[in-house]
Amino acid sequence: MTSSCMAFSLCPLLTQGAIDMLEHHGDEEQRELYLRPMVAAQWTGTMNLTEPQAGSDVGAVRTRAVPAPDGTWRITGQKIFITYGEHDMTDNIVHLVLARVPDAPAGTKGISCFIVPSSCPAASATTCGASASSTRWGSTRRRPAPWSTPTPSGS
Repeated sequence: MTSSCMAFSLCPLLTQGAIDMLEHHGDEEQRELYLRPMVAAQWTGTMNLTEPQAGSDVGAVRTRAVPAPDGTWRITGQKIFITYGEHDMTDNIVHLVLARVPDAPAGTKGISCFIVPSSCPAASATTCGASASSTRWGSTRRRPAPWSTPTPSGS
């Protein structure tokens, strides 16, 4: 596929990266919900890193994730250059979004990764919900992936 169309080959490449991240770092519920449709090519995946003010400096990410009273997270910010971030080839696009939680340290150590699907799977009441948002990824009521749990202040 790469030799015939490099641009088209990026979609499965990015999806494989999201699959690998979820396999190694997702909890059981996240793996059950997201991996099967992604491996079956029913859903695709992306990584949302770049921001207009930061360019390739990932440590300068300003997108914020703030915990909500219901245990979900509100994500606000702006991402650019999201390869295959919007298309109609699959029913869902699973975005892995980098954001800072409150009291996060500066630089790359203060960045967390959130799973933000373009549409909420029906079986995902605890990890997803409908919410108005200023972000471009759809609903932002998410709990962070388990590897992004913020360190308590003063630790």
